[in-house]
Order: sequence, then structure tokens, then C-alpha cells
Amino acid sequence: SLSPFSLVFSLLFPFPPFFPSSLSLSSSLLSSPFLLAPSSLCPFQHEYRTMAAFIMATIVHNFPAGQEACLHGNLIATCLELLDAVMYPLLVQWAVICLGAMWKEYDPARWCGVRDSAHEKLYPLLSHPHPEVRAAVVYALASFISSQGVERGEHAAQIDQAV
Repeated sequence: SLSPFSLVFSLLFPFPPFFPSSLSLSSSLLSSPFLLAPSSLCPFQHEYRTMAAFIMATIVHNFPAGQEACLHGNLIATCLELLDAVMYPLLVQWAVICLGAMWKEYDPARWCGVRDSAHEKLYPLLSHPHPEVRAAVVYALASFISSQGVERGEHAAQIDQAV
């Protein structure tokens, strides 16, 4: 039996040599072996990573179980690594949207972003040449600072002030 992610990705990536045999909700789809294959083996690698970022953003959008599973799958760190793909603005855009969807009303993901200095990595993208990327960054930063947590202590207030 295939997990929902295995089914989606077997349809998107019908390349058996690189497709992971057991993809679960907690694995990071953006860093799968197929997507990390050398570009000579996968000439459309960034397009596939963009599709994966879009799918992950859709999975975590207003879905707490998806947010929790992707947090344990290290999705935030993976998306932050994709911010360096300046030659592929659509990939950066969807990675940033995915971050914003992860942080929206989900404090554990927000604190993971604080630990990884996500706001500092997003800030330079506010001057990105593509307006879609800038808009995605504004959305992600707004999700990052509009935490809905009930337990807001002094440390959380200091972090908010720094951001």
C-alpha cells in the first residue's frame, strides 16, 4: 500500500532509479534522492523541486497535522536552504510561501524558524528583483510575527521586538 505522498510523487516523478521506495509524511520531499540527483541525470531538477515546494505548501496550509509532520521532517531547514536558488525565482517563491504556511498559527514551527534565524535569511529577499518573491516574503514574515500563541512570555516578546 502506498502512502498519499508516495502516490503523488510516483505520479510526478515516474523515474524508478531515483524515486525513494518508502516516502512518509515525515520525510522531507524537497530533499529526496531524486531531487538531489546531478543535473545531468535530471535536467529539470528545479522544476520538480518547485512542484514539490508547491505541494508541501498546500499540505501545510491550514492543516495542523501536516504542519506537525513537516516540522518533524525538517521542512523549515530545507526551505531555508532553497532561498539560495536565486536563478530560480519560482522555486524561491514557493519555498517562502511554504515557510509562511508552516508558521501560520503554529508556534512550534515559528520557534524552529527563530532558532534557524529564518527572519534574517528572508530579509534580503525583500529587495529581490521579482515582485512575486517579495510578496511571498511579506506573507512569510507576516505569518512569522503574527503568532497566535497563548503562552507569550517575556522571551517571546523580546524575539518579536527583534524581528
